Parts: sequence; structure tokens; C-alpha cells
Amino acid sequence: MAIEKQMVSADRCMKLTEVLQERISDDVQKDRPEWPEKGEIEFQEVDLRYRPETEIVLDKLSFKV
Repeated sequence: MAIEKQMVSADRCMKLTEVLQERISDDVQKDRPEWPEKGEIEFQEVDLRYRPETEIVLDKLSFKV
């Protein structure tokens, strides 16, 4: 059973290699041929809840990666 569990992880990883890349729109390519300039994600004061009727679980979260 332990080997079977380990192979599930390997199988999932292999499936991810088959996922197609998202296509960049032609407009972005035309207007900004150098896009993306850098790899960066930034969240500024994000409030997050699991469902609209639940309380906020992340309050004013800010970070940059």
C-alpha cells in the first residue's frame, strides 16, 4: 500500500507536465512585445473569506513575491 501512495504523487506530477501553457493574447504581444518584464505577484490590502456569508479570514493582507 505504501508504494501505491507514493506512486499517486508521481502520477500527479507527471500529469502536470502535460498541461498546456496559457496562451498570451495577441493584443498583449503587439502592444508589449517585451511582456512580461519580470516575474512578480503583489497583493495589497487583500481581504479574503471562504464564502460570502463567512467572516474574513485574511484581513488587509499585503505581500510581494
